[in-house]
Formats: sequence, C-alpha cells, structure tokens
Amino acid sequence: MLSFNKKNKQTPALVAGPCWATLPRTSLLAAAITSALLGFTAETMAADKPNILFIVMDDIGVDQMKVFGYGGATPANTPNIDAIAHAGVRFGNAWTMPTCSPSRATFFQGRYPFRTHVFNAIVSLDLANSQVSPFEVTTPKILKRQGYRNGVFGKMHLSGSNLNPANNPLGDKVMHDLGWDYFTGYLDGGPYPIDTTAGGVAATGTYQCGFVANKTDDPANGADTGACYRADDSCAGLSTATVATPGRACLEKGGIFVPNQACQSPRPGNLDFSKQNGYYTGEWTINTRNGTAQILPASSVKTRGYRTILETDLAVDWIKKQAADQPWMTSVGYSAAHTPLQPPPTALLPAGSKETGAYNCIDTQQQRVLTNQTIEAMDHEIG
Repeated sequence: MLSFNKKNKQTPALVAGPCWATLPRTSLLAAAITSALLGFTAETMAADKPNILFIVMDDIGVDQMKVFGYGGATPANTPNIDAIAHAGVRFGNAWTMPTCSPSRATFFQGRYPFRTHVFNAIVSLDLANSQVSPFEVTTPKILKRQGYRNGVFGKMHLSGSNLNPANNPLGDKVMHDLGWDYFTGYLDGGPYPIDTTAGGVAATGTYQCGFVANKTDDPANGADTGACYRADDSCAGLSTATVATPGRACLEKGGIFVPNQACQSPRPGNLDFSKQNGYYTGEWTINTRNGTAQILPASSVKTRGYRTILETDLAVDWIKKQAADQPWMTSVGYSAAHTPLQPPPTALLPAGSKETGAYNCIDTQQQRVLTNQTIEAMDHEIG
C-alpha cells in the first residue's frame, strides 16, 4: 500500500504489499503522484487525508523478488517495484495466507480467516457464507465515512461469480455492496484458460499460447502473413515484413489473426470473438456508485487487450477523474502472475529479453521465463 501524503511532497513508505482510458498512457505511480501533487492546497493540507494506492500482485512471493534477497539464479527485473521497496518499509517477518481470497479478505477486513470465514480461494461451489459478507466493516466503508472515494480494479476475488449465481447472492454488484464506489474487473480467481484455437481459426490444441506463431517458430501451423480482424469489424493485413510475429501482434491489439489470407468483408464466419483467451481477452464486470452492474463480454472492443495494461489504464483513468481536493483509495489487483501464462507484449519487456515466440506455454522451464516476463511487464505498468 502506498500512501501519498498531501502535507509532504515526499512519497511515504511502502507499507504493504464505463471508465475506459482514452488519454495518453500514464503509469500507475505517475498518475497517483500527479494527483497527490495537484491536491496541495491550504484546505487539503489542513484536512490531512492522504490518497492511498494499494497494489496486489497475484501468486508472487518474496522468493521471486530480488529486492527481498531472493529470485533464484535469474530473478525478474523489477526496477520500479524495487524503487518503491527501497523508499519504504520492507517486512521480513510478515505472514499471509497461501491462497487468494483469505489474504484479500484479511486486507480489507482487518481480521483473521477464522473470523472472516474465508478459508480458501473462493470457487463456484463455495457457499455464500464462505465469502466476504456485505455486513462486514470493510476498508472502503470506513474510508467512505471520512469522505473518501474508493475504486477497485482487476482481480480481488472476495466473492463468487456468475459461474454459479446460486452461491453468489449479491450477484454482479457485489463489489459495490462491499463498499466500493467503483469497480471494473472480474470476480473469478484468475484469467480464463488459453484459447488454443486462437479465436476459432484452428482446431483445439493447435496454438498452445493462444496466438498464431510465425513460420520459423511453428513450421507446421505458423504463418508469416495474414489478416488481423478486430471486434469492431475493422481489419488490417500483417506480415513479418513489419512485425516479428503477426499473429502475436494481432492478439496484442485484441484481434483475431487469420493466417495466409487477406482482409475480406464480411469477416469469416468461423471467427469467435466471444472466446476468453488467458491474459488477452475476457469478460469484465463494472459496478458504479449508484449500485448498477454491467457485464462487458469478451467480444467487446473495450475488454480485448493485455490484462495488465487494461488494469493499469482503468485505474489511471479513474484517478485522473477525481477532483484535486477529493481524497481517494485506489486498489489495483493485478492478474499477474496467475496462470495461465502467456508471453506478454514485447513493448512491456526490458531490452534484450528472451524471445518466447516458439514457446508452447506448458513446459515447466518455459513457464519460469514467462513468469519472470509477466512480472516484468507488470513492473513496467506500475512505474
């Protein structure tokens, strides 16, 4: 958790581990710091209500972090996370629960699992009393009494989901009922499995990483040229003359790549934009201050893109929309580095990163590389 104190222009310590972006891209920390600096007025200084940015990384332990003295022989390169840690407080004897939901429930309720009754990662078969209760006092409810606005983005996994509505009595507006003014993210425990048909262009199991590789990396099923269709019915030709892997570049744009074909209208009938594909396409849920809930399907242009980028952009855009004298708490639950692992966009990776175009995304050694790159991509977005 980062607390930006409006009485002091120094960023204090690290103390614990439809609002779609249309503005030029800004990193999460840059947006938070800018918002804090804009709030330096006599009134806000007297009020002493710091903005709070709370970041949760998923399935990443201290054993993977170089800043804690670990990371193995080849730790992820995380200069922005390291800078935050060096500027703040690192806890060397702090313990949490080994699964998603109990830890997150504890964060926002301030109570142990034997009191919250959230004992395990919540799945669709779990009963409602194993989820966070709307009658609990939560952090956003407390802050709201002090005049704060509370936004939450990405994954928080405090309840069930529409996978089993019978065991999710609060339904899609659950995050509002737990105290947040605004939520955009997903209620499930992780991204959906990789779509190995790459949007319906091949048989199941053909593309293990969810995109069409180039011919060099996949001589049997790859392609060096093809048509990239978007959910808005636009299309553009892509080839290795301009990008290393056209199919991957298309996926990063939220599109479906049809190998060895030119664009046509109407688009081919076998393309399936409703398929969720790991980190790149998925259903999103929105909760607003008035209690309304909306589901944006995987076929929406707004939901198609790398999750870490979307989670950052949504949080940044919400922060920018808050008035300079409005204190806020922004909670960002990154999907990274939860499975399934896919190569992140190359633009988010450090120079000289290992090329992963030929990976099958299921080999254990490859997954170690992909985990590091997923963390590095998140570090890029945080900083």
